[in-house]
Amino acid sequence: MSAAPGHDSCCRVYRVVTFSPRDLDVTTRTIIPTVINMPADILLIEPEKTLAEILAFRLELLGYTLRVVRTGGEAISELTNRLASLVIVNTKLPDSDGLEWVARTRHDWPQRDLPVLAISFDPSLETVERAFHAGADDYLVTPFDPTVLESKVHSLLQSNHLVARS
Repeated sequence: MSAAPGHDSCCRVYRVVTFSPRDLDVTTRTIIPTVINMPADILLIEPEKTLAEILAFRLELLGYTLRVVRTGGEAISELTNRLASLVIVNTKLPDSDGLEWVARTRHDWPQRDLPVLAISFDPSLETVERAFHAGADDYLVTPFDPTVLESKVHSLLQSNHLVARS
């Protein structure tokens, strides 16, 4: 498996394919698409400033684009303006329960196949089950090993077909 030219193996991208009249090869009557590599766009909903900075730093090092918000209301506004490739949400938000936010988002936008990673200081089985029942695709207990975060994020994006397979 090799990385795209100009990218090391840790950079995660998804491909946007566009077509224009100049992409048509007249002699062979085939379309040659223009492929643009774009970093996956992650929406992080994290009220704790320090944890938000740590998560953002780690994910940006891996080549992802991040938008960071503190509340569920800000997150809805962000998603309304531009859909994300992945949402990482804390289970405790200042304006609502993070898991209720996930359930409400899944209910209000059922057509959007948006992967969600729930994060929490709470390792209890009850909270983990609530997260999955609410619609989270995965769960991460903080503090966490950065390689586990990387693995979960990559897995969620890959399962949603947003990471280019090199």
